[in-house]
Amino acid sequence: MSLTIRAAGADEGDTLSTIAMTAKASWGYPAAYLQLWKADLTITAQYIETNMVVCADWNGEPVGFYTIVETAEGLELDHLFLHPDHFGHGIGDALLRHAMACARENGADELRIVSDPNAETFYAKYGAERIDMVPSQPEGRELPLLRLPV
Repeated sequence: MSLTIRAAGADEGDTLSTIAMTAKASWGYPAAYLQLWKADLTITAQYIETNMVVCADWNGEPVGFYTIVETAEGLELDHLFLHPDHFGHGIGDALLRHAMACARENGADELRIVSDPNAETFYAKYGAERIDMVPSQPEGRELPLLRLPV
């Protein structure tokens, strides 16, 4: 079994979008919520071409990815998703560590993360701290804003 971490190709948007939707659905969210979030979980060729988008391949097949975007506050981990069939094998760990190294190489001393509540404890294991809450959908829902030193 082999893990490869590599830059995503502009033609991989559909595959990455499927991974994101499948991972999000694995947390038991209602279909109506997943529909609300579909646009945010859709990775387009333009998104791939204008941001840092990195894939994790397991035996040659994409099974996870992360994205880093530049914001006014600095670098933000916009997405980190792993197909649920591959949970528990260290791939999420490898992706996050790679993202942290990438952020450091690009001059950042931290990554900001607007985290799904289900993922906050994952990021906390790496030193992420909650610094705020930000509005989400549906109305009234809030997400933790984390600061992760890199």
